[in-house]
Amino acid sequence: MAYIGFGYHMTFSTKKLIYPETKAEYLLSFLTAGLLAAIIAICIDVMAYLAIGPTSVGTWYNKYWMVFFFVCVFVPLSAFILRDSLGEKPENLFLIIILSVSLLFSWSTGTGQYSWDDGIHYRNVVIWSDPDNSIEFSTTENSIAKTTRVFEDGKNIEDIYDREFEVNYFDNDVCEVTETNKTLLTAYNKIAYFPSAFMMFVGESLNLPFSVTYILAKMAIAICYSLITYFGMKKLLTGKMLYAVIALLPTAVFLASNYSYDWWVNAFILYAFASLAGIVQDKTRKINALQGLIIPLVIIIGSFPKLIYAPLAILCILIPKERFKTKRDKYIFRGILLGIPSVIVIAACIYIYMNPAVLFSIIGSGDTRGGVDVNSPAQLEYILNNPLSYASTIITFLMPPIAHDAIGNTISGMLSPGGLKEVFTHYAYLGILPKYYCAAIIFLLGFTILTDKNKNINYKRGTWIFPLLIAIMLLIAIITAMYISFTGVGSQEVHGVQGRYLIPLLFPTLIWMGGSRLALSGKQSVATNYNTIVLFVMFVLLMFSWWQMFISFIY
Repeated sequence: MAYIGFGYHMTFSTKKLIYPETKAEYLLSFLTAGLLAAIIAICIDVMAYLAIGPTSVGTWYNKYWMVFFFVCVFVPLSAFILRDSLGEKPENLFLIIILSVSLLFSWSTGTGQYSWDDGIHYRNVVIWSDPDNSIEFSTTENSIAKTTRVFEDGKNIEDIYDREFEVNYFDNDVCEVTETNKTLLTAYNKIAYFPSAFMMFVGESLNLPFSVTYILAKMAIAICYSLITYFGMKKLLTGKMLYAVIALLPTAVFLASNYSYDWWVNAFILYAFASLAGIVQDKTRKINALQGLIIPLVIIIGSFPKLIYAPLAILCILIPKERFKTKRDKYIFRGILLGIPSVIVIAACIYIYMNPAVLFSIIGSGDTRGGVDVNSPAQLEYILNNPLSYASTIITFLMPPIAHDAIGNTISGMLSPGGLKEVFTHYAYLGILPKYYCAAIIFLLGFTILTDKNKNINYKRGTWIFPLLIAIMLLIAIITAMYISFTGVGSQEVHGVQGRYLIPLLFPTLIWMGGSRLALSGKQSVATNYNTIVLFVMFVLLMFSWWQMFISFIY
């Protein structure tokens, strides 16, 4: 009888692991999945040792490969655990994917410098991690902040270990003291650094090694990006897979795994427009003026590091009048949304008209990184005197391959397949992914735009036109800003515009496109399969690309 009872208990426990119902049972299932994934990852690593031999430091194990394969196994097991909820709540699997992959990226890159301007971003994090205005930079911090490349980035495990030893050792030497003037007025555009600055403050307070603190500060960014985008997806009634594809773009995930402020802009704009779309989609929901104004406020806060995206807040005008509780709420909301920006713009235009020199002082002399020919006032004057020539330059820069440079090479426009590689699949200093990654993402974006719909939820005809026009205007504004500040006077090319600048414009533009005729996410079984396939395609693209571009070389 005892044997039968034990067998029944084992069967019951196994059943609960496979078919969890309570939160405790789900937690136990995930812990079991983690243990199983760890065992499989170790087995794969042992097989690699038997096939290839010891690592560059003579060990049989490779922790980078083990963690990589752990993620490869854990995510599919998690999808199995969550299989019954993937139709209605795909955000749960999305959170596991984005959190696992971004943390893997953050951890595996260690103290290496692989992202855009990471030295500048790191320096700002260090400054805001210290409550004092007098900041002491160690030899390590100073070299990374100034990107002097004193410490070589790892090419194999031995190089990585050598770098970690050096950065930890030289972190004990103070080589520079910088006086800063940190105030609330100077903090608004540095707000994106606060999560990593807080984690750096904690690490230094606990006297953790430099290499550990450096990685933990990056992980804080990954965690914040994952949570913000997760809660954003929960706001949507439909369009969740389009949202997931954009949030999981290799470029976006890479930015959220390294020191930068782009992750803040991407995450909060995704969250805000998911909230906006959710209100428009839910015909039964009623909001007051304050609830409506929270969304443009989130957009503006998200745009603090790059205020050029703040005009996206005007798209909140898409909230239908039927969603407001009263006419008074509608008038207050629209009055504030349209009135305050109008007053600011009119006042700025009048002030500049009365003081033309202010405009030239605002644009400055230009960014010296663009070359000796950069002269912002002269470039602005060129644009005003040659509007048609400049319009031609913009069209050539944006459109698919229709032009050639001075030596006859085809110039790929930013919106061409060749140009979109820099938007979707750019791992900064590690390089751009092969073109088939971009092709797969373009297909997924088009596929989800057309099919990630609910037949019972329709936008008003032509809703997509206004967001598209705003996105085009902002894109032209971004190009113009870089043409003035980063490009030689009169040049027929535009320098300094990077593909990642387009990411914040994607979801606010694409969520309104497509009809419900081709909707595939209606029935529960169809929605489950649909969501699982889209999420797994993005997961596979991320993991395979990271193996191809980074992990496979670490041995």
